[in-house]
Amino acid sequence: MGMFVSILPYRIEINPRWSFDELVKCVREKCLSILEHSHYPLQHILSNSHINQSNIPFLEKMYDFITISSHSDELSLDGAGFKRMSLEESVEAAKFDFMLTFVYNPMQENNKLSFRLTCSRDLFDEITVTNIGRRLEYYFQP
Repeated sequence: MGMFVSILPYRIEINPRWSFDELVKCVREKCLSILEHSHYPLQHILSNSHINQSNIPFLEKMYDFITISSHSDELSLDGAGFKRMSLEESVEAAKFDFMLTFVYNPMQENNKLSFRLTCSRDLFDEITVTNIGRRLEYYFQP
């Protein structure tokens, strides 16, 4: 079927002294304030910003946050239901230069938040991706 995405660019300045809760609050507020403009097509945003549409770096990064519902085999993403499938390690071609997917399962022991990085081998070597993963693990430790 393919991927259907309505892209809204977000510009968020991150304060390195913020706690994770403060970061989430900032992102939440930004998301809510941007939603009222979701009808405005990305092409118009880019042309109004005088951005060359052939090389747009922010479109090469993808961040997902998936919450697993209380039903053991269903996922919810913005209210849409999906069948759960294994997120086992697999060799896959990167659809974006950098993709970070968070999966939150409140039914799991200790309410664990897991993540998966998928990066272009042309741009990121294994050591860099490992370092990014370690930093994310450190950042999300209780």
